[in-house]
Amino acid sequence: MKMRKTLLTALLLLGALTHVCGQEVYNEGMKMAKEAADDESSPLEARKIATFKYDAIQYLGVMSSKFMPDSSAVMLDRQTLALFNYVNLFSKHYAHADKKDKETVIQLFSAVSLRNPRFKKKDEDQEWALAYISTDGFITKFSLNTDWEKAYEDVLSLLKQQ
Repeated sequence: MKMRKTLLTALLLLGALTHVCGQEVYNEGMKMAKEAADDESSPLEARKIATFKYDAIQYLGVMSSKFMPDSSAVMLDRQTLALFNYVNLFSKHYAHADKKDKETVIQLFSAVSLRNPRFKKKDEDQEWALAYISTDGFITKFSLNTDWEKAYEDVLSLLKQQ
């Protein structure tokens, strides 16, 4: 029941994101992720996933201004929406996986995020970019330095092949 509620909440968040435009998706995504991460009435795993989303959006904004100062608000919006799609797809597959297959789901989505970096320049702070991969206690073992649009298309392609 808890997982169903979590998935329903994720779908509602995704739906809310599709109705805004301009850098509003980026800003709204940041706001919703922060609120969900801080909601102590939500299950801990849902809060951890929301924390990842918030951190990934922050990373995207900071690194975009650092390495791509001329990048558009539309790019930030598209990346934010793709991030939500990616994490929601992961959550769906993780929730439906048998206990023995959950680690395989994590490994697949982790590998896809690693092979689709957003920022090609060497990130001086690899520790930040790889924080979720190297930290126990989170199922979102993804690199923050991910091109979420490419990663989402990549993982969809791989899932169709399975």
